[in-house]
Amino acid sequence: KMAEYLGFIAGVDENVGRLLAVLEDPNRDGDTQDSILEDTLILFTSDNGGFINEWDGQRVTDNAPLRSGKGALYEGGIRVPTIIRWPDITIPNTTSDYPITTQDFYPTLLEMVNLKWDSSQVAAFDGISLIPVLKDPQAELKQRALYWHYPHYYHTTKPVSAIRQGDWKLLEFLEDNHVELYNLKEDVGEKNNMKKANPEKAKELLHLLTEWRQQVDASMPRLNPEYSK
Repeated sequence: KMAEYLGFIAGVDENVGRLLAVLEDPNRDGDTQDSILEDTLILFTSDNGGFINEWDGQRVTDNAPLRSGKGALYEGGIRVPTIIRWPDITIPNTTSDYPITTQDFYPTLLEMVNLKWDSSQVAAFDGISLIPVLKDPQAELKQRALYWHYPHYYHTTKPVSAIRQGDWKLLEFLEDNHVELYNLKEDVGEKNNMKKANPEKAKELLHLLTEWRQQVDASMPRLNPEYSK
């Protein structure tokens, strides 16, 4: 229904292929030389999820079965593709279910290229190195919580924070502080709010989310005294 959007997606696919072909081509500069593809780390990912609103009167896309889209903290807004090709390390055609976040790329890339860093400095970042998972998709990394904070208005959302820990995810909407709780393993579409059925889990995650916002000094929305409808 949206030819322009399809064209953009096809263009990305085509140009990733062109890039790989150039890296593999020993005659890429007109002179015979070694292919550099097998010496090149490739990391393909995306920013926040697909734009589900209208453009020129047409709805652009749909992220089903994920809920909502770009700007929201539902899975349609934050769950994105990541593909990493690391020659002689990653195993082709394998996947991992371990949840990662873009903050993980910095410590991962440092370790990949054997750059030394100040451990006390890196400890201040949220990310962790994904090297064990890249070597073995079944590797057990430490359990941790992932956090998001969006104190803004957008087509798909009102100000909101979210936390994911294991299969559980909690969202707190900051206008009225109402809470939604989902089990992503059983309900990836976030259709069944489990807050009433699991009040202790909701309380636990809300406490962690509140502590994290305080720790990072997150900006919170404020009432605008000049606003009028």
